[in-house]
Amino acid sequence: MLEIEQSNIGSSPYVPLEIWIMILKAAGGPLVEDMMTRGISQFIHNGSVFHARHTSSELRRTRKSIVLTCRQWASIGLAIFYDHIHLSEEKQIGQLLNILKRPVMGGVSSDRYGDYVRGILQGSETTIRGTDLISLISLCPNVNWIQIESIKTSDQNEWTAVQQSISSLTRLKSFSLGPHWVYATWRDRTAWPKTQFNLQSTSFLAYDDCLADMNIKGWSLPRLRDLYLVVRDSSLVPRTNRLHEFLTEVGPQLTALSLHIYTSVPPSTSILRLCPNLKFLSCYGPKMLLGNGSHLEPLTPVHAHLETLSFASIYFGFTPKTDITELRPLLEHIDRQSFPSLKVIRFGKIFPVGEWGLVNACWHLPTWLYKVMKHWDDVGIDVQQADGVSIGLPVLSQQFLFTDAY
Repeated sequence: MLEIEQSNIGSSPYVPLEIWIMILKAAGGPLVEDMMTRGISQFIHNGSVFHARHTSSELRRTRKSIVLTCRQWASIGLAIFYDHIHLSEEKQIGQLLNILKRPVMGGVSSDRYGDYVRGILQGSETTIRGTDLISLISLCPNVNWIQIESIKTSDQNEWTAVQQSISSLTRLKSFSLGPHWVYATWRDRTAWPKTQFNLQSTSFLAYDDCLADMNIKGWSLPRLRDLYLVVRDSSLVPRTNRLHEFLTEVGPQLTALSLHIYTSVPPSTSILRLCPNLKFLSCYGPKMLLGNGSHLEPLTPVHAHLETLSFASIYFGFTPKTDITELRPLLEHIDRQSFPSLKVIRFGKIFPVGEWGLVNACWHLPTWLYKVMKHWDDVGIDVQQADGVSIGLPVLSQQFLFTDAY
């Protein structure tokens, strides 16, 4: 596997243990720390969800080969083999629970296989019951990353028990809950949550749920830095007040916020005021930045830390004129005086002329936007589309006609 001259490792004819650990980690990777970093980046910057299932089966075979090669490798490989568990089938969970509670063969008497687990990943192809998740967490006390797409809980008490279980993980750094939820007997959900649980070590939270801005109040997050939040259901009017309350509480400590809310917000909700220390901000439309959007007073303070500003809902070529026009007061006042650290302004994907036969597409952009983007180019602010590719004036001028008649 690796040839090392004896002179390179002193008088010993053996490869040092540290080298073997590096080799086996490279062969059995990516480990949960790497996946967590990638996952957070994709959540925050691209709004996409990282899934481990594409690497899981082949990776598991490689790790199994490492463990079975020899006893010395097994002592190293077990920690790699159980680094994270991927829940792909509901019937698999019962078998997994039986394995994780077993003592490690040849290990310290108190060691269990669950002690090695650092990440719990579950995709949308399966649903985990709340009681099973509680059992799983109880066997894996060292988990630092949880990504769950679908949880089935029977009532409020079971969900509270799930929260309590998750809050017992003292090393949990990254916590994401997906949009696929199954409610069995929930009724008065507007009254939730009644109990708040402390996630002492969690620095990243992704919450994609129709009740996200209410359920999120069930957590105390003193170390939260990065937040990805999706709110889909507009049927409950009081929800936006809860969102405002939550951002009032945690906003000053956030450095990255990706907020996707498909309902109205209170006029007082100004993200730039509630979250003054952001380095990255993605949201839908200017009203979430400026409060009611009718004046520019919220832009008066200097936003010294903001480096990337993203408008995920603006797609050049397929966005109503009113939406782009609504951005004008904000975009015309983005300059170095108010945003001294700004490096990137990001919009949605460009839809080139004729692509996908879009009947509602518009191949014109306003002249005022050309002037604004020219100013950004002059002061070194890069304009990008959602995937991070630059779309400066040369690119846009090839695809669109800038006109005063827009």
